[in-house]
Amino acid sequence: ASAKSFYMSKHDFDAERFNGRIMGGDPNTTYVRTGDLGFLHNVTRPIGANNQPVEMQILFVLGNIGETFEVNGLNHFPIDIENSVERCHRNITPGGCAVFQAGGLVVILVEVYRKAYIASIVPVVVNAVLNEHQLVVDIVAFVGQGDFPRSRLGEKQRGRILASWVTRKLRTIAQFGIRDRSEEHTSELQSHHDL
Repeated sequence: ASAKSFYMSKHDFDAERFNGRIMGGDPNTTYVRTGDLGFLHNVTRPIGANNQPVEMQILFVLGNIGETFEVNGLNHFPIDIENSVERCHRNITPGGCAVFQAGGLVVILVEVYRKAYIASIVPVVVNAVLNEHQLVVDIVAFVGQGDFPRSRLGEKQRGRILASWVTRKLRTIAQFGIRDRSEEHTSELQSHHDL
């Protein structure tokens, strides 16, 4: 069964969201648009009697399209980049990375245990993101342990982190611009250090 609308809602958006149809598919079959991106992939696995190979189609859900940002025509999921950054150096706290796009710039905020020698972490972060995601970062900023806004369950709150960084209310230890300062909009957002 598929839902038809949100309870008591009269929004036009509901018709668009709850009555999705596949182009060239059965016009009588409707789907709910979840906003998730994914793909179907055929795999063969030894299942069944005598480990007979069985071909099956598997759905891989990548995540919500609303969480992605685009750079050079490619969509990136922040959580994938954040996981790479959090693994790249032992001074980075678990769950201590937030990635977002602001003013066309890719910004990485990193929460660290120790504040000493953080400039040496910047090339490690930039290299990890470049190697694993083919993405050049514009700004890497650091905050001390415990300075990320977190929920009662201890989960980082990306929206609040982004808003507090953009409004300069987030207490950063240092901030490094990765690209040449002469690039037009990079200089607007740099505040502390340059590499």
